[in-house]
Amino acid sequence: MSNYQTPGIYIEEKSVLPPSIAGASTAIPAFIGVVAKNLSNKRATRITTLEEYIALFGTVSTADKQFVVTLSDDNKEIASITPPTLSSSSPMYNNIRFYFDNGGGPCYIVPVEKDSDSYNLASYTDALDVLSTESEPTLIIPVADKLAVSDYHSLVVKVLEQCNKMQDRFGIFDLVSEERDTEDNPIISTLDKAENFRGGVSASKDVLKYGAVYYPALKTQYGYEIDDSQISVTYKDESGADTTHMLDAADISDEVKNLIQREVKTYRLTLPVSSAMAGVYAKVDNERGVWKAPANVALNYVTEPEIKVTNEENGLLNIDAETGKSINVIRDFGTRGNLVWGARTLAGNDNEWRYVPVRRLFNYVEESINNATNYAVFEPNDAMLWLKLKSSAVSFLTDLWQQGALAGSSADQAFFVQVGLGQTMTQQDVLEGRCIIKIGLAAVRPAEFIIMKFTHHIQQ
Repeated sequence: MSNYQTPGIYIEEKSVLPPSIAGASTAIPAFIGVVAKNLSNKRATRITTLEEYIALFGTVSTADKQFVVTLSDDNKEIASITPPTLSSSSPMYNNIRFYFDNGGGPCYIVPVEKDSDSYNLASYTDALDVLSTESEPTLIIPVADKLAVSDYHSLVVKVLEQCNKMQDRFGIFDLVSEERDTEDNPIISTLDKAENFRGGVSASKDVLKYGAVYYPALKTQYGYEIDDSQISVTYKDESGADTTHMLDAADISDEVKNLIQREVKTYRLTLPVSSAMAGVYAKVDNERGVWKAPANVALNYVTEPEIKVTNEENGLLNIDAETGKSINVIRDFGTRGNLVWGARTLAGNDNEWRYVPVRRLFNYVEESINNATNYAVFEPNDAMLWLKLKSSAVSFLTDLWQQGALAGSSADQAFFVQVGLGQTMTQQDVLEGRCIIKIGLAAVRPAEFIIMKFTHHIQQ
């Protein structure tokens, strides 16, 4: 009660409504990878545009831009041309560009320390530890396809373990597997790659539900950002001996220079799909909600998948009876575009956590309610507190049900909220300072298989 001292009339407004629950962020990705600038302070940095990324972290290093061209003996045709290997910092910049072009918004960048031209798991693990101190990110994307295959698999497990521990984030991964391209060991098939990935990612069932993997890499509409000073040309000099110069200094005809320039412009980048998927997650969340599967969506700036996956392969990637580690596929559907054709977590055989939107919806609800009920800690553990907690949760979940996030023709069918002595708590719980709330959700699930049954109707 207020302590009044001066005579008069005083007005006090009493709040009768329970504290409201504001929805938490759902698609704030954190990208972990090597950047062009050598930063001494390794921390998670929030950005909102590609221009901001370029200003802070750069684009690509000079070593990533050099084309190697060899001319024919008469210096009139191109005998061979080799694009840059993108071995240094290019993957991070191009992945961020891919993310923004596919609907991405605010995100975090966590730079990784690189030793010379090599990548190591420890640097990514250190960056992951830095990310664990941030509360806003809800997605983790390791831009780490240059890691050794076994190290990438280990990193996937570490990301899943952090997601499971913090319970407010979800991992998006690429299918990275061993490659063989010798005569004795030809390039392995799509299904062999899947088997290699499934065997390499050794994680418990409890953590697999916190991530999803996508395949294959994508051929994009992005070209190489280079100029003549970054095109190395080997050609015959006046004596007939091989000589090598950069294109801007090469002693060859303007006609051949123009030919080289045209050919270089036709080369396009092939990028991992995970960063584009982070953009899709953000776009779908903003337009429809976290409960909508980020699938059957066309990807931007993509010409075609690097590998064409067949219907049979798609089925075996989507469902694996032994490991349950589902792999979501990007497929070319002609005029419909290059579509995301899968919405399963790595816990593909789990009835509860099989689908990406179900896991992410629970992440969203759990974090939102948790953030909004911090005020209750150390409050009197009595009926008034229980009523406030229940009322705010019911209001929040009712709004979700009305938006289509929960199944059921009524709110009672869509969810329940229980709290109280004799209902969720015993007297001993109250004595020991426990306030226990039970919440159940009927999450909507994606219609993964549309089955139409037709019969021949005989004319009567």
